[in-house]
Amino acid sequence: MDHYLDVEFDLSKVFFITTANVVHTIPQPFQVAWRSCGWKANTEPEKLEIAKRFLVKKAREAAGLSEENLHLHR
Repeated sequence: MDHYLDVEFDLSKVFFITTANVVHTIPQPFQVAWRSCGWKANTEPEKLEIAKRFLVKKAREAAGLSEENLHLHR
């Protein structure tokens, strides 16, 4: 039952896919009803590559900086 719209839904054939960084914040009733597929986290080199390719550019553009105005050092 959707309590906001007051409409019934049949979710018996629905498959939900979710992600979580930590499990301890997920309510216990949900943890009982799921199957966990534990994938490993990204390695440090992978995280650095993701940051270089996507995150830094997005943050730079949001701050109104040009490539010349931003220098990264590791």
